[in-house]
Amino acid sequence: ASILKKLSGRSRDVIERRFGVGFRGKRQTLESIGRPYKITRERVRQIEAASLAKIREGATFLSAKPAMETFEKEIGHRGGLWREDELFQEFSDDPAVQNCVNFLLALGTPFTRVSADDQCHHHWTTDAEISKRARGIIHNFAETLGEKLLSENEIASHFATHAQNALSRSLDRTAIFSWLGVSKLIRRNPFGEWG
Repeated sequence: ASILKKLSGRSRDVIERRFGVGFRGKRQTLESIGRPYKITRERVRQIEAASLAKIREGATFLSAKPAMETFEKEIGHRGGLWREDELFQEFSDDPAVQNCVNFLLALGTPFTRVSADDQCHHHWTTDAEISKRARGIIHNFAETLGEKLLSENEIASHFATHAQNALSRSLDRTAIFSWLGVSKLIRRNPFGEWG
């Protein structure tokens, strides 16, 4: 809550409701936040962006630096991207803590949230270009995989080779499964097989 001290009134309310922080327990949509103020979703988005910028300028923002460094290190350890629900779960089972993690990631300048689509789950990255390349690599790998089912070791080995050919660098096992975890195209079945 101390990081929100620089905000007051509507700005603070928008941030608390948008991220489910402060005394709020649940994240809310732009539309539901704008309704009582009789403002559009776009106006709420503008207030959110201006409020985050104001927080970044404040001295209390420095108190979040250790957490930001931890997030950046952990995302980097996973090859530059991490599925959102897995990231939140790693830090806590408590939804209030997960909301705080989400808020800090949104506040941090090296982090970008990539929205879900038909191929990938919501995920966070420290490098939008890596996320874009990873999505392409995963898509191409899924096409070459076809209907085959592979063991965990087989999928790791095949994907490592495929990614290395595309990236000209290798990914470790943690990064491989982080990248595969982002994908909706390749999943593990209840028997531990991947395909």
